[in-house]
Amino acid sequence: MEQNSLWMILIFAVLFILIAVILYFQRRKQGKFDERQELMQGKASRYALYTFCGAYIVYILLRAIKGEKFLPYSMLAFTISVFLGIVVFAVYNIFHDSYFTEKQRPASYLIMSAAMILSQSANCVKIFRGEITLEKEPGSIYWCSLICAITFAIVFAATLIRIILSKKEQE
Repeated sequence: MEQNSLWMILIFAVLFILIAVILYFQRRKQGKFDERQELMQGKASRYALYTFCGAYIVYILLRAIKGEKFLPYSMLAFTISVFLGIVVFAVYNIFHDSYFTEKQRPASYLIMSAAMILSQSANCVKIFRGEITLEKEPGSIYWCSLICAITFAIVFAATLIRIILSKKEQE
């Protein structure tokens, strides 16, 4: 693994731990979810699980049909399946008002999503410039960087859209 990738992983880990600690202490101050929100989170969890299983089953079927040609992509398929589940869970909860408690402000989640996107940006830039060819390394950290950046970009966009819609509803 090259030096840049190691630094990006280190930055990602430090940012993730820092944001998790901040969110933990904020959540203690900001209250708990109400019963409706917990029910919606349960639904979102089921949908996320179904999405994960469905995406991975598609990979298994492709592998069964095409044979060993898809074998190198097993880690990539698993990663995509996990991140698809995360996107379904987050977006469902954001649009059903069960992602934030009454006292929480979505701005902290926008900042977290932006930080995650930026932490993966160096590897993504290398991919888009053509410095890295993803076809040669289907299970590499570069794929994970790209998938992670896309996932958090979707969560960022969903949170931003929800903030805008909430402001319009209040007016």
